[in-house]
Amino acid sequence: MLQTLYSWFLSVLQFLLGFAPSWIADSFRPQGYVTFILREKGVIIRQWSVGHNIVMSWQSENGEAPTSGRDIIRRVLVPASFAGSLAADAEAVIYSCQLGSGTTAETTADTGLETEISGSEKPFTEVEFDPAHPYVTFIARYDESEVNQTISEVLILTARGDAFARKTCGAFTKNSSWALEVRYQLRIA
Repeated sequence: MLQTLYSWFLSVLQFLLGFAPSWIADSFRPQGYVTFILREKGVIIRQWSVGHNIVMSWQSENGEAPTSGRDIIRRVLVPASFAGSLAADAEAVIYSCQLGSGTTAETTADTGLETEISGSEKPFTEVEFDPAHPYVTFIARYDESEVNQTISEVLILTARGDAFARKTCGAFTKNSSWALEVRYQLRIA
């Protein structure tokens, strides 16, 4: 609500002045939300979201793996002909999620999960583009036989294995009666 009011105020100010004052700055802030959906025999039995996640913000020296989510974003935007660019690297894209049982709050310095659940890395199988906002949602599904244990963190990885973003959540225990859907929404605000 405050963000909407602030945006409205800035647009009115810009209209009245005929230009944007130098103190008005656009910002490029990647952020995201993670939604978990538990289903039993195809019926949703529980759904909840956690956010804002933390997009990692440490840099590799030259863009080689591993590097962080924010470093990847800036390097993908640079033409491939420049040193350090990842524009030509087809694997510098969000590819999979991985689950863990760690409980330490996420930070921009994270390089992975606190406590990885073995065998939990799962490629995203669907992507949804929001038609009204600069959001994209990546979707991964675990069937009833997978990751039947306590889950309290999720990590988003590139195809190169870079840790893009991490989010902790209230611990929940998945059992063999439930399928789990993980929906990671990346927002460029």
